[in-house]
This record gives sequence, C-alpha cells and structure tokens, in this order.
Amino acid sequence: MPTTHIRILGILIAFTALFQSAQAQESRATVIGRVTDASGAVIPAASVTFANIDTGVTVRTQSNAEGNYFSSFLIPGNYRITAEKIGFKSLVQSKVTLSVNDKVELNLSLQVGSQAESVTVTSDASLLDSANVTVGRVIASEEVRNLPIHLGDVD
Repeated sequence: MPTTHIRILGILIAFTALFQSAQAQESRATVIGRVTDASGAVIPAASVTFANIDTGVTVRTQSNAEGNYFSSFLIPGNYRITAEKIGFKSLVQSKVTLSVNDKVELNLSLQVGSQAESVTVTSDASLLDSANVTVGRVIASEEVRNLPIHLGDVD
C-alpha cells in the first residue's frame, strides 16, 4: 500500500473513533411513548409538550398515525409533560425527572372530554429506560469543583 493510502486510512480510523466517542458522551435525554384513549385505541396527531421546569425551555412534538411520539435531545432536569387533542381532556404529568442519557418510555392515556378540562398526575412518574442499560446522573457543580485533579509529573 502506498504511504498516502496508509495516512488516509489512519485519518479515517481516527475520525471514526472520535465520532464514536462523541456519540457515547451524549448527555441529553430521549422520551418515546404512545398516546391512547381509555380503551387503548391510539390517538394520532395529539400534541405532546415537554416543559423543563428548571430552565423554562419547552419542546413540542406530535403523535403519528400509530399514536407514537418521540422527543430527543431533552436537557436533563424536571419536566411537566402535557398531552392534548381536541375532543379529549388535557393530560398534565408533573414531576417527571429526566437524567443524563435517559432513554425512557412514557405512555399517555387521554380521557374523552373537553380540552378545557384536564387530568393532572402529580405523583412521580415511573419511567422505564427500556432502550438503555447504562446508568447516568446529573452532577452538581459543587461535585465537579470538588473532584481531585491529577496534574501528572510537573517539573
């Protein structure tokens, strides 16, 4: 193999390793789920809103024809999740905590009624991280400041 090909191959391998390590360090959370009615029938085109209580950032998505929704790149924190569709009561799920690299499933069930009415769930949501076996958590700035730092050999 000519030297140029070896260098290009080396660059490609380095780039691939860098890309894979960057993917492994994703700190955002992902939530997937299905919006259904009380009978279990799917609700397409339902609006699902993720409001980060800590930052005020709001992310909106919509369920597809099968009632499934998906929202990724959510900043770890405490959320209020709202699901709405005309002809159904709004559902508000409070105290949903998303952590670093969470991939959780949260199915939402709407009740028939006026959108002006709402069902509020205030207990902590039990989130199942069905797509990931790794463990992560949000680290407070105080913990980061108290980390021991090894400077190696200093001359």
